Amino acid sequence: MSYREHLKAQKKYIEAKKEARRLQKNPPPKRLDPPPPESFRHFGQAAFVLVLILAGALLYIFLRPLPAATKPEHFRLGLHCSESEFEQLKNWLEPEILANNLPWKLFHLAGHQNLIENLLSDTPADLLFLEAETADSFAAQKILVPIREGEIFRPLWEPQPFLKTLGWAVPYGENAAQARHFLTVIRQFARPFSLSCAPPIQR
Repeated sequence: MSYREHLKAQKKYIEAKKEARRLQKNPPPKRLDPPPPESFRHFGQAAFVLVLILAGALLYIFLRPLPAATKPEHFRLGLHCSESEFEQLKNWLEPEILANNLPWKLFHLAGHQNLIENLLSDTPADLLFLEAETADSFAAQKILVPIREGEIFRPLWEPQPFLKTLGWAVPYGENAAQARHFLTVIRQFARPFSLSCAPPIQR
């Protein structure tokens, strides 16, 4: 290295040291990152509000009191019989229901398919009037509960040859006690009844 080059190198070294001292005494201001875009800030606020709403909803679901069980306005008596039999039974039962202030409503179940669909529905019958053979089939499938101990089906009359036997049965459900009470009232206080095609009721 020549003398001239040596002097240039020394000069650069001295200038570099001076610059380093100057920067040490007066450091440049720190670089500030630009603020987040306006849309990102709004998104963050919306996400925070959404989290608060979800948290409140979860608290409401888990902390709210359970609704009290409500008693139905009336119970359902399904009559599985012919149209003619239904009209006769309706004319017999409705005055008894009104006279004894019983919260029951009658409805007709025409055909076996309607009967099955009703039992599988959200509002099944609380008490059934049906044929003995159908009641026996349901009892075997554990669909019925006893009216009283040892009595699954209560016929309106004793079985007779060449005559179908109709009577009462209580399907499995939470209103079985009300169905038994209804049958007790009808048995004790209802006027005598017989279908036009059947013998008089046996008490």
